[in-house]
Amino acid sequence: MIFSELPRTVVILGLVSLMNDMASDMIGPLLPIFLTVTLGAGPGRCGGRTGRRRKREG
Repeated sequence: MIFSELPRTVVILGLVSLMNDMASDMIGPLLPIFLTVTLGAGPGRCGGRTGRRRKREG
């Protein structure tokens, strides 16, 4: 198996990192809806956050 050469800690940290990345990619599109509907934030607040995120992602 490919993972048999790596220490167990490295494999676990890699899987945790993968799950964290997948979770942040899934929540990104839903966060503006949550901010406007649940918290009552205006569109300007959500637009600014989305713009910063897209700029950071390149």
